Amino acid sequence: MKILIKDKNNSYSIDQGLGICISIPYNYNGDQPNFYNSPQGKSHSMQQDGFIGEISKGKGCKVVNIEQNIHCTG
Repeated sequence: MKILIKDKNNSYSIDQGLGICISIPYNYNGDQPNFYNSPQGKSHSMQQDGFIGEISKGKGCKVVNIEQNIHCTG
């Protein structure tokens, strides 16, 4: 998809099919970017009233709780 932006005497063409991903993969419980010595992000299977949200524990779905400071660790 192409987008054409006109501003005063200038025209800008953007081809969204040519975009590239500049994101940093986020590795919960592993290496991750960190600024200001903030606590690292974590993930763990949800556990509540005997339910453990983990397929390997015989459940039909994976339910994960995450802790992440988007501005400092990813």
